Amino acid sequence: MTIAIAAAGTGGHVFPALAVAEALVRLGTEPTDIVFFGGNRIEATAVPAAGFELVSVDVRGLVRKLSPTNLKVMTGVLKAARTLRREMSDRRVTVVLAMGGYVTGPAALAARMARIPLFLHEQNAIPGLANRWAARLAERVFVAFPAAMAGFSRAETVGNPLRFALLAAPPDRATALARYGLETDRPVIGVLGGSQGADALNRAAGGLVDSGHQVLHL
Repeated sequence: MTIAIAAAGTGGHVFPALAVAEALVRLGTEPTDIVFFGGNRIEATAVPAAGFELVSVDVRGLVRKLSPTNLKVMTGVLKAARTLRREMSDRRVTVVLAMGGYVTGPAALAARMARIPLFLHEQNAIPGLANRWAARLAERVFVAFPAAMAGFSRAETVGNPLRFALLAAPPDRATALARYGLETDRPVIGVLGGSQGADALNRAAGGLVDSGHQVLHL
């Protein structure tokens, strides 16, 4: 039995997918029985570094407006779907979990063509375009936040998967502050803009430096 996990583009998709894979291994699944589908962005380094195989396909996301570029994108999606279908057949994949990102479309199509059960996980409160479309082909959709359920007809709130390394965080505030070289008697503001960052947060964080607060910008 091989489990395929499709995740690509950002850490928000890829790292929860790795958390699922880690949990499967802890439950007894061999790492060699898990294969990731993705592309050449953050997953290209994060997945192999975690000890899992990555099958890369050349596909990109749609432009969010009428554009001739989308014809080329759709051609790429169909080509990638055929590639992933062959991979699923060769590896005897029995279930596909899509975690979002541009690879979700071809992975969902490939699963439908191969008649393999498809499950989705949406990490955001507002569902992404790929997951909203792929949900029509899915057996079940899992969401991180109740607000996301409005975007799907068959959904269950399960939260966001976390890697075990994150669960082993420092047990108290003093230890955590020491880890990042922060003082214990000054307030700390944490800034997290995701793996792609956020310009507005970056600008706001810069203005906090002279405020007397300590800024932990991740």
